[in-house]
Amino acid sequence: MTKHGAENVMLDDVIKDWVEKTPEMPAFRCLGKAVSYQELDQRANQLAHWLVDQVVMPGDRVAIWMH
Repeated sequence: MTKHGAENVMLDDVIKDWVEKTPEMPAFRCLGKAVSYQELDQRANQLAHWLVDQVVMPGDRVAIWMH
């Protein structure tokens, strides 16, 4: 059981917890650059708003290409 009261927890809830506790802590490193939990949260919010602007609805599938 997690602090959220369920076995299944959404990833964004976990990230929000880390943003609150340790915003400057690296969430991950890629090609030698660390990205903090705060920066990860900001980028995820930017992507979410962009998807809403593109009229992506809950339940729609979205492909993500990373390079």
